[in-house]
Amino acid sequence: MNGAVINGSKSFDWTAGSLGKTFKNADFRGTDMLLWEGDERDSNNFNDGSSSPSEGFSTRHNKGAIVGLIDGHAQFMKWDRYYKILADPGKNELWCYPKSNDGR
Repeated sequence: MNGAVINGSKSFDWTAGSLGKTFKNADFRGTDMLLWEGDERDSNNFNDGSSSPSEGFSTRHNKGAIVGLIDGHAQFMKWDRYYKILADPGKNELWCYPKSNDGR
């Protein structure tokens, strides 16, 4: 799950997350990514219930992985699109922390 949902004093505030402090769905755009298949080659990506987008993207499928969006739908996203969004310095579908201008 995208750690941007944690409503803490800063982005990806794991302490606030452990206290159950989260944003509401309405704080996000419907196209923001809530879930994605993490990179299964690194077991550290599965150490808790929340991730940073930079923790990786699954390589199990041919050229992409499944993502779940805030509006409730799922879609297949190709690796090149995921990594392009990941590298974008602005607020986008992955970097979507509501309290910041750049989503981080």
